[in-house]
Amino acid sequence: MTPLLRTSSLSLGLLVIVLFTLAGCADPGNGSYNVAGNGPGSARLLRVGITTNAPPIAYQTSGQVAGLEAEFARGLAAYTGRKLKFVEISWEAQIPTLLS
Repeated sequence: MTPLLRTSSLSLGLLVIVLFTLAGCADPGNGSYNVAGNGPGSARLLRVGITTNAPPIAYQTSGQVAGLEAEFARGLAAYTGRKLKFVEISWEAQIPTLLS
């Protein structure tokens, strides 16, 4: 076997392994995520803890949460097919609230 053929065969083999690995990571398409205690059949709610005192990242305008962080959360909710609920918490309480 020539070195070029051996390199090509090795590259092809690695490519096949990577593709099979990625295919195993794909979403099965049945929508049965189990994230944050939301199992199949339960209300699909994405709760996002947010502190609204840091424009343009996160702030309040006309009673609505706005900013880059809020837009990211809306996009994530739309992508995962979940309803979005912002939970406003103080900056100091974010990590303890997340851990609890």
